[in-house]
Amino acid sequence: LLALSRESGRPVYNLGLMSAAEWEESEVYRGAYSVHRMRHVLEIPISDRGNAVGALHFAASEPDRDFTDNDLRLAEATAGVLALSITRIGERQEGERALEEALAALELTGTALVATDPSGVELRPNEAARELLAEALDAEEHLFGLLACAPGDRRVSRRAEVVLRSGELAVLHATSQRLSDRGCVTVLELQREGPGMDGR
Repeated sequence: LLALSRESGRPVYNLGLMSAAEWEESEVYRGAYSVHRMRHVLEIPISDRGNAVGALHFAASEPDRDFTDNDLRLAEATAGVLALSITRIGERQEGERALEEALAALELTGTALVATDPSGVELRPNEAARELLAEALDAEEHLFGLLACAPGDRRVSRRAEVVLRSGELAVLHATSQRLSDRGCVTVLELQREGPGMDGR
């Protein structure tokens, strides 16, 4: 029953494969189901993105109890909801893992990153961004303007001149990309005054 349900991807009813007498003579019935006289057995496969991950199992002992077409449809719908839940849990776990890996990579590379919520009010800088911003005297005065994402923007780059605590002039570069929830992620870079800059 289990093998056929997994192969077909559909519910399988024991009495759809054999007679009641054949079922009661079968090894599986005598070895397990006879304890509670389960004469009717229904197996419904549960799959996650095409891979079998389990099955729902229904059984009944009444001799005249039969699994009707409505029972099969209800059982199949129940298995479908469970399969969808398993898939969503798996996708969320994979997303959380990917996020953890991405954040670890950013920390390892020292990338200064600031995330904003959909309202654009809350700023969430990582450690590298906090260290970068601490170098400039007036970084916070420019920050919200640099991080703002207009409704039509997908990716935008901005820059602002800042004064460092050392007294040097520098340019704070911000490259922002809108997220699906309308928040933004921004990568910050600080370019200090040097031979390649004109100081303006």
